[in-house]
Amino acid sequence: FPPKFICTAAKACDFPFDPIDDGLCIFCEGAFTFIYDVFNWDEEHGEGFIELVLDYICELFPIGDSKDACLGFIENEYEKLLDFIEHEFPPRNICILTKACETEFPPEYETECEFCLIFYQFALDLLDFDVTVEAVEHLLQYICDVFPTTVLEIACDLFIDKFYEKLIDFLMNKYNTEDACSMMGACTD
Repeated sequence: FPPKFICTAAKACDFPFDPIDDGLCIFCEGAFTFIYDVFNWDEEHGEGFIELVLDYICELFPIGDSKDACLGFIENEYEKLLDFIEHEFPPRNICILTKACETEFPPEYETECEFCLIFYQFALDLLDFDVTVEAVEHLLQYICDVFPTTVLEIACDLFIDKFYEKLIDFLMNKYNTEDACSMMGACTD
């Protein structure tokens, strides 16, 4: 383990963010920024190494509410976190996709076009880094979980099923929102 992690784990250095005192969003962003700053992923330090880091990140807290909140968050979102770190999603985006940080979606949509414009721009914003096909696929696998209602989650799943191949192509190539929704046929003049 890197010295910064060992220092924090040994309680000689404080972990700068607390899930209770600072809120889950600030903790999440801070924790994953810390993880990215301290650890490097490569062929040698891949999925197994990421799993090890996720398993031990909560050990940075003393026993109590903060540690329990950390453990609960990691346990509930473990598979997503593993995928997002492995595909190098930025900390803010990881925290949005795991609902640690809130998003503000309208509660309903009048048309498929309106949904497409909001959904696609949100997806594009979450892919604000050099993406791979696998990263886009993982985003599409989890993105519907952030919608505030079951009805919208179902609408999102149906939308992805309907346009899956086009979404991968358009998001990989960073098409702008209006063009993508028009080419998918969700928005027509």
